[in-house]
Amino acid sequence: MRARLRSLRNRIARGLNSVLDAFRRRGFAVVLLAPDGAGKTTLARSLSKTFVFPVSVVYMGLYRRSGGPDRRYRVPGVFVLERLLLSWGRAVVGYTARAAGRLVVFDRYPYEALLTPPGEMNRLGRAHRIVLGHSCPHPDLTILLDAPGAVLHARKAERPADELERVRRRITDLQRRVPRAIVVDATPSSDDVRRNVTDVIWRAYCGTALDSPGNER
Repeated sequence: MRARLRSLRNRIARGLNSVLDAFRRRGFAVVLLAPDGAGKTTLARSLSKTFVFPVSVVYMGLYRRSGGPDRRYRVPGVFVLERLLLSWGRAVVGYTARAAGRLVVFDRYPYEALLTPPGEMNRLGRAHRIVLGHSCPHPDLTILLDAPGAVLHARKAERPADELERVRRRITDLQRRVPRAIVVDATPSSDDVRRNVTDVIWRAYCGTALDSPGNER
């Protein structure tokens, strides 16, 4: 009888442990933001192939290449509502994967709505940007890839170097405005950047204190 009771107890314990394992899984959500030419999308794909955990890459871009809403949206609020639904839907996909224990890499994020200087918008535009910029949960880590405008232009000459430099400064300034953000130098080779970013993610995942933004260069 005692042997049977021990066997039953062990089976129950194993069953409970398998249930608890699902709750003990610890996924991680990372956002990648960068100007054109910094290699953000290439980095996301590379992490999906090399990181020790299973990785899900979720694209979270809000805007067309022009950076603003399509002219078809004539009714006030329609564009914002559509962007909110789009970002929420993609966020649900990403954070569901995170809950399953995966590393989720968000390629772009609603934070990009905060990049336009308030002086370049009217009151309604500023309100729209604030709503969009804070529409999704804060990730576990936000990585801001940084490189001089001239370097970015040499890699991808679709936009002028001075414009890329302005975008670069706005993105790095997000480090002061969003939680758990760090700047990583994107001027080395793509393999070196991937290794540096992998180290940053791993240290953040393990709870190791990260250096200040300039020290990741």
